[in-house]
Amino acid sequence: MCRVHAEPRLFPRARTRPGGLGAVGVCPGTRSPVIDVATDAGPVRVGIAICFDIIFDQQAVELVGDEAEVVFAQTNNADFGRTDESAQQLAIARMRAIETGRALVNISTVGTSAIVAPDGTDLAQLTPFTADAMVAELPLVSGETPALRFGAVFAALWVLCGAAGTGVGVAVLLRRPRIASD
Repeated sequence: MCRVHAEPRLFPRARTRPGGLGAVGVCPGTRSPVIDVATDAGPVRVGIAICFDIIFDQQAVELVGDEAEVVFAQTNNADFGRTDESAQQLAIARMRAIETGRALVNISTVGTSAIVAPDGTDLAQLTPFTADAMVAELPLVSGETPALRFGAVFAALWVLCGAAGTGVGVAVLLRRPRIASD
């Protein structure tokens, strides 16, 4: 039995009970992860990335495709304690901000929280494991970046180059004359 949930992709480990006792009844959602948020200046299209949604390339494409002007990425890093996991997740979020050309608000209940500009610089940041607040003026951006438009093509070309390089290397090794040993 599933509860209603808007997260389109469920990270397998992230949705289990403490101690790994099984799923908590969460199923992938089907609605857009982009919502309109009312502000004094008018509605803002906000893309929502829940916890590890930020690692999925397709999620970034969908957020921009659904006209998100800014991305909110909220997470609970408590299970990871004082490891580098929350800093790693913020680094991924920072790359998403650059890739999408959107400001990104990365909020963690205990880990690293920051507001990241579309160029990857910090507009504000909180100290991990500290109750605090951030305020920053965010640029609202529309349109598609070259990274989103052509990123999959470049990734496929790099894979093909790698495969071709591996093939050439194997061919050279197989054609190399062997020297008999005494």
